[in-house]
Amino acid sequence: MTEPNLLTQCRIEARRLLKHVRSKDPAQAAPAAARFRRLRSFAANSFDDFSHLAQRAQLKHALAVIAEERGFESWPALKAALEPAETNRKTAIAAVGTDISSMVRLAVLYRSRVRQAGLSK
Repeated sequence: MTEPNLLTQCRIEARRLLKHVRSKDPAQAAPAAARFRRLRSFAANSFDDFSHLAQRAQLKHALAVIAEERGFESWPALKAALEPAETNRKTAIAAVGTDISSMVRLAVLYRSRVRQAGLSK
């Protein structure tokens, strides 16, 4: 999966997590609430009543949960790890044109950046 697709999938998962925590169904709300407890702002609270958590939780919190579950300190850190590789790849492709050997070097460099970010399959 390429970085933009991974970033999009993370955003979709965050929206789904937020939807679940706001659900009236305790079977969906309880696991989502447990995931929100990863965040300091929610860790100290005992959300026996999921409606209180549902009122406080925002998309930014769900994005932070997704980032932390993937080993990043925050959503901006995850986003920064994914976006530069894609931006640099597009810029480099435009610069080298159709030179095949340059494209091969670019592919190797791109793959190493993905591995460094810990995002390879």
